[in-house]
Amino acid sequence: MSIASKQPVLLPFSATIYQNSKGQKITEDSARLIEIVTSKVKTQSLRVLDIGSGTGIISIMLSHYTDWEIKGFEIQKQLVELARENNVHASTEVEFIEHDIREKHSDFHEYFDLIVSNPPYFKADGRISPNPERRISRSDETCKPIELLTACAYYLKPGGTALVIYPDSRLAEIDRIIIEAGFELKNRYSIQAKVPKTILEVKRI
Repeated sequence: MSIASKQPVLLPFSATIYQNSKGQKITEDSARLIEIVTSKVKTQSLRVLDIGSGTGIISIMLSHYTDWEIKGFEIQKQLVELARENNVHASTEVEFIEHDIREKHSDFHEYFDLIVSNPPYFKADGRISPNPERRISRSDETCKPIELLTACAYYLKPGGTALVIYPDSRLAEIDRIIIEAGFELKNRYSIQAKVPKTILEVKRI
């Protein structure tokens, strides 16, 4: 990705990372998720997975504020490469892995204590972008809710926690999937935005 196609993003701790100027942009949803995780989770040593890590913003911020072991799964090759560059720019230590969660990565079965995800949450049968990066980042064609929560159950240790973001318009559907995937709903945290959303905190049973 050329320098001209990158847009800088200044982080609160004075580091600069980059996003694709024509791709999916970093939003306040990520900031809210980071705020909830860092305020609620106080354990010093955790293995954390960021599903749909994109440019790496969530993983990089969490890595800066904690001593956790953090990995990011992302299906789009160009975003994995960008996230790795951003990791260097921010002087953090995150491993970003190109991976499709619809396939099981046996190296990490029941490996993680905590999973965070700001997934593509619009239905793929709705209005979708002709831009491939935006389409995959926004529509659930490669990451439907049942696929995300099934993956969370596979990668989390028993009793592990996942925090995921979904629009309020899909919560009735997500509530059913939470039970189907083997989770217990623990908390909800609202995101006030143009499209109202909720961070769902679920625990693997």
